Amino acid sequence: MLKAFISNDRYLINPRYHYYLGIIYQEKGMKEKAAEQFQKFLTLWQDADPAYSEPADARKRLERIAITD
Repeated sequence: MLKAFISNDRYLINPRYHYYLGIIYQEKGMKEKAAEQFQKFLTLWQDADPAYSEPADARKRLERIAITD
């Protein structure tokens, strides 16, 4: 397990973890949890290089979740 700490009680987590977890939740029909993960991802990667496709995809997925609710 990664032992790098931000503080005494928080591990460092790759932001893409939230993106892929959001996809899994979305595929399972768990829209609320998916939206939560996509939001966390976008918050962590708000200053991401535009060359990365994940932020744009996460925004599109959030839009689709909002439309189907």
